[in-house]
Amino acid sequence: MISRRKMETKDKVMEEVGQMLLDEGVYFSVKVISPEDYQKLKGTYFISQIEDEGVVLE
Repeated sequence: MISRRKMETKDKVMEEVGQMLLDEGVYFSVKVISPEDYQKLKGTYFISQIEDEGVVLE
C-alpha cells in the first residue's frame, strides 16, 4: 500500500487486516510505504513480487 501518511495509514490498515483475520481466518501480508520509498524500491525483487502477486484492496 502506498500512502503519504504512512503511520496513520498503517494503523488503519493493520486494524482492518487484524479484523479480517479474526472474521475470515485469512492472513494478509501488508506493507505500507510512501510514494518516495516506492520509487526508490521500484525495480527490486520485492516490488516486482508485489506488482506481480499483489491484490488491490479498496
